Amino acid sequence: MYTSGGVPLAQLIRNLPSTLRSLRVMRFDRDAFLFDLDLISSCNPAWSHLTHVTIDVYHSKAALHLLHLAPNLSSLAICISFPKIEALEPFTHAGLQSLRIKGCAPQTQLSNLLDALLLPNLRILEFYNISHWPHQELKAFLARSRCQLESLLLGSKVRTTEGQQAEYAALIPSLEVVVDPSCSGIFGPYEWYVSHL
Repeated sequence: MYTSGGVPLAQLIRNLPSTLRSLRVMRFDRDAFLFDLDLISSCNPAWSHLTHVTIDVYHSKAALHLLHLAPNLSSLAICISFPKIEALEPFTHAGLQSLRIKGCAPQTQLSNLLDALLLPNLRILEFYNISHWPHQELKAFLARSRCQLESLLLGSKVRTTEGQQAEYAALIPSLEVVVDPSCSGIFGPYEWYVSHL
């Protein structure tokens, strides 16, 4: 996997300065590669000092692996592309405060990721383009995490009922549930570049 300048992407990310806190890696082309377990691992140790990451991954297991390698992460925006369903090992990330998830394929499944995660300090949770809504798994995740979630944004192609939204608010009384079907998220149309935010 190479950048447009011919530098291997993993090498470029691995050699980022340790003072860098934010990284956004996006694709220009829908057919360009996505981050899988091997590519995420080969970029180490860069993940350990980052606090904000925007990235496209193959599946939930790759997203969970990134969280393992990034203990200082406070904000993660991910686009999950393939509906690979497999059991994931439970994982707690104490620092993550903002999680934005977009499904990049029509059949993206999030139930396994929500079943595995425990995020006690999560404040902002956003979903976009998730056609198979994991209602029960989200409720279980919120109850298990016991986080003081402030905002739950349900963007484009996320279908929930008012009853489901009320169930989320009942779990966390201070929660603001925002439904905005016109909001497609922070992910641009298949950009592929590395930028330092």
